[in-house]
Amino acid sequence: LENVTITGGAYGMSSGGGGVLTADHVTISGPSNVGVLIAGGKAVLRNSTVHGASLGVDLFHATALIDHSEISSNSTGVNVDSTSTLRMSNSVVTGNNLGVARARGGQFFSFGNNVISGNAIDGDTPDPLPLK
Repeated sequence: LENVTITGGAYGMSSGGGGVLTADHVTISGPSNVGVLIAGGKAVLRNSTVHGASLGVDLFHATALIDHSEISSNSTGVNVDSTSTLRMSNSVVTGNNLGVARARGGQFFSFGNNVISGNAIDGDTPDPLPLK
C-alpha cells in the first residue's frame, strides 16, 4: 500500500498467514479495534501514521519494521506478542495510554533514534540495535 488514507472501521489494515505487507505513506485514523494487525508473516510500515485506535500496531507471530512513522493517541501504541520481533527506527510513539507492550519472549529492538515518550505509561524499553 502506498499513499493511502484509511479512516474508521474495525481494523485499519491486517495481514495474516505469511507474506509481506508493505505500507508507505499510509495514514490510519480512528479504527475501533486495531490500526495495523500483523498475524503471521512480515510487515514494513514506513513514513506512516497510526492514531485513534484501541491498539495502534499489533504483532502476533510476526516480524515487523517500523521506520519514520508515528504511532499516537491510541489506547496502546504497539503490542509485541511473545513470538514476534519488532525493529524500530526514526519513529515516534507518543500520546498513547500505554506506549509499548512487549510480552515475555517478544523481541523489541531500537536503532536508538526513536522517541517513546509522552505516553501515560511509556511501557517496555527496546533492546539496542547498532546502526550499520
